[in-house]
Amino acid sequence: RALPSPAEVARLAMAASQFTPWNRVGDGETLPAEDVRSVCVIGAGASGLVAAKYLKEAGYKVTIVEQAQAIGGVFDSRTYDDARLVSSTYLTAFSDLRMGPDDKPHPKPHVSAVEYVEYLREYCRRFELERLMRLGTRVLRVERRSDGGYHVEVATQAGEQDGVVQSDASRRVRVYEYCDACVRLCSACACLRMRAFVRA
Repeated sequence: RALPSPAEVARLAMAASQFTPWNRVGDGETLPAEDVRSVCVIGAGASGLVAAKYLKEAGYKVTIVEQAQAIGGVFDSRTYDDARLVSSTYLTAFSDLRMGPDDKPHPKPHVSAVEYVEYLREYCRRFELERLMRLGTRVLRVERRSDGGYHVEVATQAGEQDGVVQSDASRRVRVYEYCDACVRLCSACACLRMRAFVRA
């Protein structure tokens, strides 16, 4: 089966955008600041990156919170040496960025976990997701607010966060209108109470 053309991918993305609350915004226009909704995406693995990309394109103000110091989720931190993905490169690649060079099919039928994490990094670069990330930030608690939003309590590790150098770990609570948990099942147990799925 042939890969979808870039024009077909763009057409499908445009159709998907019609389901967002921001479909009234024309090309090149921006929303007034008071109309921008905030979303906290928990996890910078494959599903978190895709969720963040599409939410960003739909006009949401997105923050990606990842407890590790790097993106990739389980593909970066929970694989054995020389691990290879069992799904094919064709099925594993996202529809808006093929795995092969210049959006052509990848020469290998299955990539290694290391190659897949590099693909995820390229996805971040291509769609400018790095600036949305808060790496080294662990979610401690998510609570639903009475106004429908969420309090997200996070702990940051020592280092630079939001342009501020932290001499030690610190805790903060941030407020978001929506929260999307994109974490592996064993990490999700602490987030079960939040019912954190993005609603348009």
